[in-house]
Amino acid sequence: TDAVRRIGRTALVLWPWSAPVPLRRAWCLFEIHATAASGADLVVALPPGERTEMVRALEFEFHRIADALAAVDVATASAHAESD
Repeated sequence: TDAVRRIGRTALVLWPWSAPVPLRRAWCLFEIHATAASGADLVVALPPGERTEMVRALEFEFHRIADALAAVDVATASAHAESD
């Protein structure tokens, strides 16, 4: 958390937006938590095609956004090493 606070921001690349890899990785979820806990900025980036699809879902199929967020589960998140 101290490192994130000193840096002041965390970049989160949502790809694919509907099931973002970082939201299935334990260390990434920890860094998102550390960002929120430290008051640092969370900067979200999407590749151009993903951005277009996400904006469309925001406008016309919001349930897809809710489903993507509801699927985040730290208990089942993967890690490179079990100790992570």
